[in-house]
Amino acid sequence: MIVQLFARIAIRNEEGRYLVIHNIKEDVVFDKGFRRNRWEIPGGKIDEGETAAAAAIREAQEETGIVVDKAKYVSRVVISIDGSEWIGDFYFAEEWHGEASIKEPHKFDDLRWVTPEELSKLSQVPALSIDIVRTCERDYCNEVYCDL
Repeated sequence: MIVQLFARIAIRNEEGRYLVIHNIKEDVVFDKGFRRNRWEIPGGKIDEGETAAAAAIREAQEETGIVVDKAKYVSRVVISIDGSEWIGDFYFAEEWHGEASIKEPHKFDDLRWVTPEELSKLSQVPALSIDIVRTCERDYCNEVYCDL
């Protein structure tokens, strides 16, 4: 069985909005090429010797230019797909700096700051991303900005 490790980070701004990026990366599944065409929170594969937290923070900076100062662990998920097992660790960040922009235009064509409600209404959003943002809102967000 092939095991793939990945990490993602839900980045929240002072207005209670989360950063999402529109992934257009070309991929191959079952020997057929396709574009992902989905909105997601920043993240990606964990490099050998790298911690999940370091990978999530690195990916956020590589993809969006945002530098995360402090991240909180949210959860781990295990997904089995066609003989492969994907193990993902998710993080939450309210402490960060920089201005969000697309740093990898060959993979992403748009980014937005969205509320949890707006995220759930975007087309092509993995349900897992919505669940992670809801968990962050429920368990980790600053009380001043939470409206549950």
